[in-house]
Amino acid sequence: MTNLILSLSVATLTAFIWLSWYRGKELEHPRQRSPRWVYAYFLAGIVAALAIVFMPWYFDVPVPGHPDGFLAMLYGAGIPEEAVKFLAFYLLARKEKLREPFDIISRGALVGLGFAILENLLYGQTFGLKIALGRAFLTPQAHMIYTAIAAAGWGITRLDRELRRERGWQGLPLLGYGVAAIFHAVNNVVAGGFLMVILDLSSLILLVLAIVRLGERSPYKRWEASEAGEALAAIDRALLEEGRNAGLLYRRGLYSLASGLWTEACVYFDGAAATASAESARAMLRSWYATALYALGEREEGKAIFDDAWPRLSPQERNAFYKTLARMMPARKAFRAEIRDITRALAWMPERLAAAPRMAS
Repeated sequence: MTNLILSLSVATLTAFIWLSWYRGKELEHPRQRSPRWVYAYFLAGIVAALAIVFMPWYFDVPVPGHPDGFLAMLYGAGIPEEAVKFLAFYLLARKEKLREPFDIISRGALVGLGFAILENLLYGQTFGLKIALGRAFLTPQAHMIYTAIAAAGWGITRLDRELRRERGWQGLPLLGYGVAAIFHAVNNVVAGGFLMVILDLSSLILLVLAIVRLGERSPYKRWEASEAGEALAAIDRALLEEGRNAGLLYRRGLYSLASGLWTEACVYFDGAAATASAESARAMLRSWYATALYALGEREEGKAIFDDAWPRLSPQERNAFYKTLARMMPARKAFRAEIRDITRALAWMPERLAAAPRMAS
C-alpha cells in the first residue's frame, strides 16, 4: 500500500507539471483554443496503457533471440504499445479539427504522456519509490515523442493535400508507426544505462523545442509586416487544408497588402467576405477589399464599396481597422492618410446594419 501511495503521488505530480505546461501552450496559441482537448488526449493515453494490461495473449507468443534483445523489445514493447497509443490518438483526432502541425505533434505527445503516467504508476507500485522517481524524470518524454512521431506520420497526410496526389502516401502513417516502434525498442534495449539517460533527455529537448517552434510558426500567429513572406508561406500551407476559412483568407489578404501584392490582396479579401457569415465581419472584410482596390488604383470602385461597408462598422471596429492598417503598411503614410480621409467622411449608421439586406459580394 505504501508503494502505491508514493507511486501515485509521483505520477500525479508528473502529470500536473506536464499538463500545466501543455495547458499554457494551448492558451498562448494564436487560435486561443480551449484546453479541454489536452485532458481528452491525456486520458486516452491512460486508456491505451490499460489496454496493454488486458493483452496477455499477445505476450504469450515466444520471440527468438535474447529476452532483452532488440527483437524481444520490438515485439514486447515497441509494436503493441505504439499500436494502442496510435489507435487512441487516431480515434480522438478523427473527432477534432486538427489544422496545423502543432495540433498533430502536441496531441500525439499528450497520448504518450497519459500512457507513461499509468505505466510509471504500475512500475512504482511493483518496484518502489526509487524506480517511480527515476521513470518520472526519464520515461514520459520518451513515450511522448514516440507517439508524436507516429501521429506525425498520419498527420502529414491529413494536412497536405498535394502529398495525397503522390503515389505511396498511404504508407506514411505506417512508416511513422514503424519508426516509433523501432525507437521504442532501441530505448528499451539500453534501459538502465547511461545511453538511455542520454536518449530520454534528448527526447525531452526535442519535444519541447518542437512544440514551442511549431507554435511560433502557426499560420494563425500575429506576424509583423517585416515577416510577411514567412506569414504568406505559413498561411498558404494552411489554406491547402482549409481553402474556405474566412479567417485565413483575411490574414492572407493582410500580408499580401504588407508585401505590396495588391491584386492578391483583392482576391483574398473578396473571398473572405464571400465566406464570412456575420454581417459585421463582411462589412470589415469588404472595407479591406476596398482598401486593396485603392492600393491597386481602382479608386472609383473602392469608394463605392467603402460607401456601402464602412457605415456598418462601429467606432471600435474602425479603430481596429486603422491600427491594423498602420501595422501592415507602416511605410505608406500617405496612403493611410488617404484611406482615413475617405472613411472619416462616412458616418456610423448602426440602423443600416440591422435593417439593410446582406451586402453583395
